[in-house]
Amino acid sequence: MHAPNSENLLAMCDRLGYLIIGEIPVWGDDDPQAFADNPQTKQWLNEMVERDFNHPSIVGWSVGNELRDPVAEWGSKTLTAEQYAYVNSMLDHLAVIDPTRLKTYVSITAYGSQTNLTNEPFEKLDFMSINSYSNAVKNVEKTHKTFQENQYFYQKWGLSKLVAARQLNSMTP
Repeated sequence: MHAPNSENLLAMCDRLGYLIIGEIPVWGDDDPQAFADNPQTKQWLNEMVERDFNHPSIVGWSVGNELRDPVAEWGSKTLTAEQYAYVNSMLDHLAVIDPTRLKTYVSITAYGSQTNLTNEPFEKLDFMSINSYSNAVKNVEKTHKTFQENQYFYQKWGLSKLVAARQLNSMTP
């Protein structure tokens, strides 16, 4: 989700055994909050973690969703240097305020033609989350080829989730 979940939804997920990644509302190609050491996003993250920490359904936290360069052509989008610095600074902050849960951000650039190890902050992630609106298996394969050391992916759109999960199982040693 693009913002912290409601208390009622989290309580239901706790009861039913659903697993949730909590997320703060930093999203898209020109989100003005996506800059390093942003006090506002740190406050949002602090408040969400403090409020939701005791929910067993929360297995991880996301510091943003689908950040990307607003100028580049769609297939060659990457994170801007400022967005990259934002994600890294927020992952560092998250490691301090809750070192017990998984850390991620949701990428829509991890499989882009210009994406590489210098413009996608994979090193601090516990797993890579990717969104794909088409060609999910192909995009998971591209992401895996670029980021071989980070072998865990989450893909959230429709039937492609099952296909992508099956494809990933065949790649895992």
